[in-house]
Amino acid sequence: MSLNLSLLQSIIKIYGEVSSANLKKIADLVSLVQLEKGTLICKEGSSNNKEYFLTAGICRSFILSEKGEEISLGFYIGPVVLPPQTSRVKFEKSLYQMECLSGVEILELPADQFLNLMVEEEEIRNWGNAVLHQELSEKVEKELILASCGGKEKLQWFRSKYPLLEQRIPHGMIASFLGMTNISLSRLRGGV
Repeated sequence: MSLNLSLLQSIIKIYGEVSSANLKKIADLVSLVQLEKGTLICKEGSSNNKEYFLTAGICRSFILSEKGEEISLGFYIGPVVLPPQTSRVKFEKSLYQMECLSGVEILELPADQFLNLMVEEEEIRNWGNAVLHQELSEKVEKELILASCGGKEKLQWFRSKYPLLEQRIPHGMIASFLGMTNISLSRLRGGV
């Protein structure tokens, strides 16, 4: 089994089963890419027609506020599918930025070709829908936590959702993700 096929299979299984024939069809489209820490995978307002499977490393999605401050939207620790192109692109332009927080390894494939596979193969379509469902569920969960919990509960949720990430990334990214200031997060970290 080729390296790409093996890496792809390990990620596919997280969201559901795909036959070996359909796995091969997807594997024929992927390219293995290694990116350095700080690399932007996609940039807000830029064209992006790729799907990404993060096999190793840490990424985050973020936007820039009107003041130019970075606001973290999500964190992704491989192996995982990064947000699907349909959920991060509007009018063929990226809605936010995706940054490598460590050196990463990604399987990338053309989104339009993957969409064609989804149309042709019900099994791949069902798998793609499972990925979209997971993405939506995670966004709703975060929204509910941020809207209904205090700072202490938000930090506890973050720690349970992303074990050990707190020790691996800048705390300002976590604070913006949780909708609080760096000072508030620092106080909470001391008391939780």
